[in-house]
Amino acid sequence: MKKLFMIRLENGNSVIAQAESEREALEFAGLDADLESVANDLKMDVPTAHWELVCCGLGPQNVTVRELHNVAVDVVLTNEGELEFRFGNIEEADDEIFEDYPALATTLDEIAG
Repeated sequence: MKKLFMIRLENGNSVIAQAESEREALEFAGLDADLESVANDLKMDVPTAHWELVCCGLGPQNVTVRELHNVAVDVVLTNEGELEFRFGNIEEADDEIFEDYPALATTLDEIAG
């Protein structure tokens, strides 16, 4: 049975992936690339290639992975014609979603007041 995983990337962004396992979620998110091979393809040294991948949220990097249990996401079409994703049921899911973002969680708690 597939599960939902939230993967917090080194650049601060997150990816939510549905997969059978944590390993499969990392593969799906593009985080299992061979860094030396990527550096050769990009014709740059390994540290520079690593930084480029981290900036765009791909390739091997420091991540935290957590399985999500209570998640709802609203998909909103903006006036500019872009899709915007907003987490719903935030009261139930905030512990899971914001565990890697303690300052954001504190701010939201203060706003809710």
